[in-house]
Amino acid sequence: MNVYATLAQIRAYLQAAGTTMSTSDDEKLTQYLIWSSRLIDRRCHRRFYPRIETRHFDYQDTLRLFVDDDLLAVETLTVDDSTIANTEWLLYPLTQYPKAWIEIKHNSTSLFTYSGTPQDCIQVTGTWGYHDDWDNAWVDSQDTVQDDPLTNAATSLTVADADGVDINGLTPRFSVGSLLKIEDEYLVVTTVNTSTNTLTVQRGVNGTTAAQHTQGTTIYTFIPFTPAVTAVLDLTKWIYEHRNAVGGIIALPSLEGTAIQSDVDKILAAHRLPVRPPLMIP
Repeated sequence: MNVYATLAQIRAYLQAAGTTMSTSDDEKLTQYLIWSSRLIDRRCHRRFYPRIETRHFDYQDTLRLFVDDDLLAVETLTVDDSTIANTEWLLYPLTQYPKAWIEIKHNSTSLFTYSGTPQDCIQVTGTWGYHDDWDNAWVDSQDTVQDDPLTNAATSLTVADADGVDINGLTPRFSVGSLLKIEDEYLVVTTVNTSTNTLTVQRGVNGTTAAQHTQGTTIYTFIPFTPAVTAVLDLTKWIYEHRNAVGGIIALPSLEGTAIQSDVDKILAAHRLPVRPPLMIP
């Protein structure tokens, strides 16, 4: 799903704006949140959600590897099928996210090199996506796994208080669209039952693997990049308010020529790439 605002957030946003809505519109609102999030991805030529994947690179330089996407963290760095320990390299820029290149430490004996072909000789397994504060992107939900245990095949997750206060003092702590992390697994909330404190979840999303988790394991919630949240709320509100003007909006709309286009572009101006540039090596 990978939405940048939850169902609870858009309902609160519409209510604050004085927009009349019904709980029967929740399915539509969820679809509009998905559309809005993907429109913003397309508009910015980048993705604002984290995903785990392995990307492949040709040889560039003995000390530096410039990556072709927004990089947040590296799990393994492999050169010619040999892993370079994480003590041997640094991610740059040092104090900013996302990262743009990996640099071998000058006192290291490791190098980016190859024994056969320079093509596809380097593999980077890591977390990819755009966020300007990755160190604080995951927060304690103030809740834990209540299942004993949560099996790797379960799609129902029991929590202590589904609509309790989150770490920022807001409610509910879980909503449709929330991206969760339990240990190394990412999960997406698709429904919430506050009476039974159960969440229906999609398991092992964004390149992670569904795994068993013991009772009491901390559940973390992803906090998306703030401008992406603001843009999605504005855009979803616009789509919702104009849904009847275009037959209920049954297909993914375009931003071009709409009244909301300039508003979204202003919010995301500093984070929008005209196109994903080709990889340039200084």
